[in-house]
Amino acid sequence: MLSSKFWNGRRVFVAGRNGRLGAWLCLMLQQLNARTAGFGADATPGSLSAALAVDAIVPAGTGHEDVASMRKAMSGCGAEIVFCFADDCDPTLALDAAAGAQGIQAIVVVDALAALANGGDVRVLHVSTGGCIGGDLAETNLPAVDRAPAYHALDALHGCLLVAEKAVGQAPRSRRFDFGPASTTASALEEIGWAPALGWDEAAEWDEDLSAAFRRGDDARALAAVQVETHLGQRVRFESPFPDDIVAEDADALRSRILDLVGRYHALAHRKPGFDPVRPNAPVSGRIYGARDMQSLVDSALDFWLTTGRFNAEFEKKLAQRVGAKHALTVNSGSSANLVAFSALTSHRLKDRQLQPGDEVITCATGFPTTINPILQNGMVPVFVDVDIPTYNATPQAIEAAIGPRTRAVMMAHTLGNPFDVRAVKEICDRHGLFLIEDCCDALGATVGGRHVGTFGDIGTLSFYPAHHITMGEGGAVFTNSANLNKVMESFRDWGRDCYCAPGADDSCHKRFGWKLGDLPKGYDHKYVYSHLGYNLKITDMQAAVGLSQLDSLEDFIDARRTNFDRLREGLASLEHAFVLPQATADTEPSWFGFPLTLRADAPVDRHALMLGLQAANIGTRLLFGGNLVRQPYMKGRNFRIAGELANADVVVDRTFWIGVYPGLDARAVDYMIDTLHKLCRGAARAVA
Repeated sequence: MLSSKFWNGRRVFVAGRNGRLGAWLCLMLQQLNARTAGFGADATPGSLSAALAVDAIVPAGTGHEDVASMRKAMSGCGAEIVFCFADDCDPTLALDAAAGAQGIQAIVVVDALAALANGGDVRVLHVSTGGCIGGDLAETNLPAVDRAPAYHALDALHGCLLVAEKAVGQAPRSRRFDFGPASTTASALEEIGWAPALGWDEAAEWDEDLSAAFRRGDDARALAAVQVETHLGQRVRFESPFPDDIVAEDADALRSRILDLVGRYHALAHRKPGFDPVRPNAPVSGRIYGARDMQSLVDSALDFWLTTGRFNAEFEKKLAQRVGAKHALTVNSGSSANLVAFSALTSHRLKDRQLQPGDEVITCATGFPTTINPILQNGMVPVFVDVDIPTYNATPQAIEAAIGPRTRAVMMAHTLGNPFDVRAVKEICDRHGLFLIEDCCDALGATVGGRHVGTFGDIGTLSFYPAHHITMGEGGAVFTNSANLNKVMESFRDWGRDCYCAPGADDSCHKRFGWKLGDLPKGYDHKYVYSHLGYNLKITDMQAAVGLSQLDSLEDFIDARRTNFDRLREGLASLEHAFVLPQATADTEPSWFGFPLTLRADAPVDRHALMLGLQAANIGTRLLFGGNLVRQPYMKGRNFRIAGELANADVVVDRTFWIGVYPGLDARAVDYMIDTLHKLCRGAARAVA
């Protein structure tokens, strides 16, 4: 067992601090709260060693060109212990440098026979790690045969620390410690109390976990730190809550350390367990987040800007780029996004196209209430058309048949990430002079002919609630290619004000006191002129920071959703006698939010019994939101029109539900859902028979 008391505040110098073993050693020293400096060549970009490089290690340059520069580097940090891991460092130079430096009590040289040379008053210890495996991404370091003789790199580094710990204060004497397969120094290893702790299976699992985390872009250092703490056999506890090296840091360095600690905390406290066949669970949705998301959140909190700031500006920019729109604005929810988008169509800035109370807006009868609520809230009349099964979208034919003399717009959602035939709908809208708002709250990443949904119509909307493709807790966005609509939506979002200055900014127009608007006197402060009946629907910069980080994972999230959908579709194909399976709209690339199922009229089981069975099996389910919305209690007495029959919408009310495809479900969870549905249908069929 290493002594945390011994290492706490101990001044250590590491030559080769960016190498495969040096980076791991520095990480271990940081865990032990040693005050570490070192030199070494830059780590290979994109390598694990680069990912593990500890920011808190004081760089001392390359430093090993000659004895003088090396001695200066060692003395400059007041080193008491020196580890020489640098491949291109002549160990005799290190010994000579250490011998002339002040205060050095031990030097550990790795894999160099010259270490047995005389070190003067310094105890020189030669450590061989040639037989060690693992500790990096080189999977070939885990041979499939002849495993027994080798040790894991963390075991050898643990031994290096023990060697140095035992050496300090003892009479100077050279000694060799071989952590390789042909160990002839067992007595020396026993003397320092070293024994290998990692078995092959655990070592292989650790390296595989670290490799996977590194390739996903997760915080590999945080996971490695957890492995180190586990290997040390204790949670490292500082004797002082504010070690000297932390107190002495400037604000930027301390911020960097805080973020590093957040990454470590995430690895310890927020690591998600995989599917457990003993206690199976398959939620319908859930938040998926990593260390970088948590670090971004804390980074924004340290700014303490609170309202929209630099993170929001960057998020809006990157979101617009991702969806292929010229403008994007964040709002505090997807429902607010729909409210802002539709309210914009009522602006006087649209002149003769401005929507007026009593105008009609076509929408699908099935869906989420806040897709249609803004229509009612602005005094318009929703016109409901039936839904198509199995795409769960309204068809262009139904939309065109619903157009009347007062129809001015179409507002519909791409249901569960499956795009409606937006090209055909857009052509209808253009022909009849109608606005088109695309509710993409469940469809981030969905495309039609390679073009993102939401960019065909006038405005697109998004939601970032935890269940959605990316999250910031609560949040949403509107996006458009129209500069005029963007300005109007910004006004509605920001209290209805005419001013477009960012929070904390003044006089962006350079005539703040030069406007004459409404019946106000000329020069009335533009920041307090209101041109629309608006709201305050902004988000905080902390929310934006999470969204900004989540955007980096969006493609992986979408791929996982599509993979899970395809696996469900294939696994449930033999149940088509009981279910209408979902179908992508022709010539579209969905970004699936869920897997909808509609029981056939002659199915052996009804929806209520089936959902109870799934619930008992810990499989999450949801109905298709509000079903036939005209049957909802709050619609009684409202002014709306129904175009044609709503027969399929009633089928949705009675027989449709959906299960999850979100990225938190792995293949085992999906197979469990498939198997459970098969069992429930077989059981129901036997009961009927």
